[in-house]
Amino acid sequence: MEDIKVIADKTEDLLHLNKIEKYAVSVSESERKEISWDNGKFSLFRTVISNSIAIRGFKDGKTGSAAGTDVSDDGLDLLVSDLVMSIDSSLPDKDHDIAEKQENKKFHRGTSEENISLLFKRLSELEKDIRKFFPQIIITNIVGTHTKFHSIYLNTNDTNFEKEAGYYDFGIEFSASDGNVSTGLNYVDVSTVDLDKPFIEMGNIKKELADTVCALKRTNINNNFSGTVIFTPSCFAEFLYMIASSFLTDSVILDGSSLWLNKIGEIIADERLTLSLKVADPRIVDSDEWTGDGYLSEDIDVIKKGRLMTHLIGLYTANKTKRPVTKNADFSVVIEAGNTPLEEMIKNIKEGLVVGSFSGGTPGANGEFSGVAKNSFYIKDGEIKGSVLETMINGNLENLLRNLVSLSCEIQTRGAYVLPYASFSNVFVSSK
Repeated sequence: MEDIKVIADKTEDLLHLNKIEKYAVSVSESERKEISWDNGKFSLFRTVISNSIAIRGFKDGKTGSAAGTDVSDDGLDLLVSDLVMSIDSSLPDKDHDIAEKQENKKFHRGTSEENISLLFKRLSELEKDIRKFFPQIIITNIVGTHTKFHSIYLNTNDTNFEKEAGYYDFGIEFSASDGNVSTGLNYVDVSTVDLDKPFIEMGNIKKELADTVCALKRTNINNNFSGTVIFTPSCFAEFLYMIASSFLTDSVILDGSSLWLNKIGEIIADERLTLSLKVADPRIVDSDEWTGDGYLSEDIDVIKKGRLMTHLIGLYTANKTKRPVTKNADFSVVIEAGNTPLEEMIKNIKEGLVVGSFSGGTPGANGEFSGVAKNSFYIKDGEIKGSVLETMINGNLENLLRNLVSLSCEIQTRGAYVLPYASFSNVFVSSK
């Protein structure tokens, strides 16, 4: 493939030729090497090389965008033609813009030199460890990859960013079986910058496997109740994303529907909760060092000791609503460990659930949510009684953070987030 800097230069020449007054160009290339096991047998090794380009343009008060994967000369011609049509068909709007001049930076992250033989060894070792320590686990699929990529961003404000990065990722699809009893499929994936440790010791893999075996013991919930639920770190991440989408992001700030529209600086959560987005945290394997608007990303506190510190909005929404732009477009969530061991969290619950994942529709504008608690366990009088099926939970996202009971001492890092277990009261639980 042609060097992405050359591709960016060619694109700039075409933009100048078409008299595009202001623009931003992003070009990237990646190489992904993948190893797969299916049903206990090595099944695939492949290399996938891909590239992409995206451009935004501004002319006569109008803006447009175009994106594609064909970076040949003909492909670039077509892409810029699409951009021109996009601009011509848009309406003038002065609030569309790109970031002012930023400090030019080059980023290096992770490892771009892969060790495929060691990756193969770690994957094989993982399969053997699972069969040894968790004989009831049925492994459907294991995939290990190494991805390296190179990306650049430039715009007419003389900003120029460049990033070279690489990381490993592995995922397991599995279930548990014992005689006539079996569980549904579960999936766990972890990202890492090195292969120093056996995979079974990473990302809380052992706990996920053990919980799936425990799910073979089932119990029924015979009554509906309002109780306390413990979200596993991965499920907690799901709820935090729902909360951000419902109250903090561009669409709900722009249309004014967010319940937190005018609550910057106010207490909106338990004071023990600090939620940060940290692009530079070494526990986060890959993150976006710059935003789509062309700002250098900054670590930010979204909620600090229960107080709302910022919305999560881009430059257009900021200009339109006269609010500060968020210089972080990456949802690399970090909540540090609390003071309560998970075992004690469970012992303190009279009746509730441990919820491994959630399947529900889009929450209402008022924050009401409802859906199925999946990979979940019933707690009664401080003990886990067994796994549950067809169990619903519902509540209110805004109230949820105020009803925090505890955060666990244990934290989970999988490369995309750093989160503890979190328990919340006043969640309604019902059997479907």
